[in-house]
Amino acid sequence: MRLDSLAVIPSMNLANALSTFVGQNMGAGKVSRIKEGLNTTLKLSIAISLAITVLFYFLGQDFMKMFTNDAQVAFFRK
Repeated sequence: MRLDSLAVIPSMNLANALSTFVGQNMGAGKVSRIKEGLNTTLKLSIAISLAITVLFYFLGQDFMKMFTNDAQVAFFRK
């Protein structure tokens, strides 16, 4: 697994959950809940992705050191 995929996986999972949520609420005729769920999912997805991005930016070398002992590999993380 690549480290950058960790920033994408939460958003993908939230999108999968949202599709079920939308289907259930469409069937119930609750369009306002769909809009609210979409907005909440977007906010949550952005917040999680930004948090992981900031974490990788400042602690990227530490994350790389978990997978390799080669200092040059950890240095060229960008």
